[in-house]
Amino acid sequence: MLPCCPIQMAFESTDNIAPHSIRVLSIFIAIATILVLMRLWSRLKFQGALGLDDICAIISLLCAAAFFGLFAYVCSIRAIGPHSWDVRLVVATRSDVRIMLVSSEIIGHLANYFAKMSILLFINRIFPRLATPVAWYLIQFGIISTSIAYAVIVVVLSVGCIPRVGSGGQLPSTCYEEKFHFRTGAAGGFINVITDIYILAISIPSLWILRMPLKRKISVMGVLAVGLVACVISIVYLVMLSMHIGGKDVAREVVIPLTLADLQALVAIITACLPTLPVLWIHLFKSGIASLRGVLSRISALSAPGNRRGRVFRGLADEESSIKSLRVHKVPKPEGGPVIRPPDEHVKDETIR
Repeated sequence: MLPCCPIQMAFESTDNIAPHSIRVLSIFIAIATILVLMRLWSRLKFQGALGLDDICAIISLLCAAAFFGLFAYVCSIRAIGPHSWDVRLVVATRSDVRIMLVSSEIIGHLANYFAKMSILLFINRIFPRLATPVAWYLIQFGIISTSIAYAVIVVVLSVGCIPRVGSGGQLPSTCYEEKFHFRTGAAGGFINVITDIYILAISIPSLWILRMPLKRKISVMGVLAVGLVACVISIVYLVMLSMHIGGKDVAREVVIPLTLADLQALVAIITACLPTLPVLWIHLFKSGIASLRGVLSRISALSAPGNRRGRVFRGLADEESSIKSLRVHKVPKPEGGPVIRPPDEHVKDETIR
């Protein structure tokens, strides 16, 4: 007798974790896009021009969006996401899929680099050279060292995966080695962690030197401390990358590190935009309070008891005057006397005989 329902074998599993990663990245891309637009609007409205930190934030967002596009396309053709035994051999051996994955890896490093540069350049504007010379030199060192480190990673990835002359367009064997990508990915994650800690170590102590109210110092420190979230995500990225190295289910296990690679760039963009928004929030809050006060004053003026009584008294006075104008005078008839008529009646006086 045949079974009542078909049995699904283990090697035919259709479990796919890529859609969940795409949803998470979509939410963070939307948040990062909104914050970047608010940052640009705030800079153009209150300063009239964009700075290098704003341009770096724009480039970082574009790189993160490009990473997401490549990642979503590779997931849509089921090259990654399902179990390795569910991936078709025709898809798994396509050279363009490997090129897209390598390109997304390079673009992800660029997104992280420009996000870190946006934060460093913003801090460079906060701490002038004359007021805080030590912090200024440390920031310059951070900018130069971060640029060199990311440049080395991008060059190593590009050289390791560029087709050689006479290879017929085939990628070199190093591009297919898992340890090669693990080393470059781990190097990028390590640089992100060091850069986040370095930024906090420079900015937070230097804030106490500046002349500003204590509440404002605490608020700025709280905004900069959001960078710890990006640092934590980079640490989780390193842990997940080390856990999945040498795994048997590569097509499925590679999704989480790729998701975290783009996520740490997006969180870095959000962190870079938050310190630039307090001026915008204060402006919107003041304008909102002013408009709310105007509406409340109008409502109170219209609903005041004195105004109602005034309108009632004016209505009664108008009604009384109209009644007086329409009043009919009665003609009295005294005994034996003359008939008294109103003066407006054109009638001659007569004596009752």
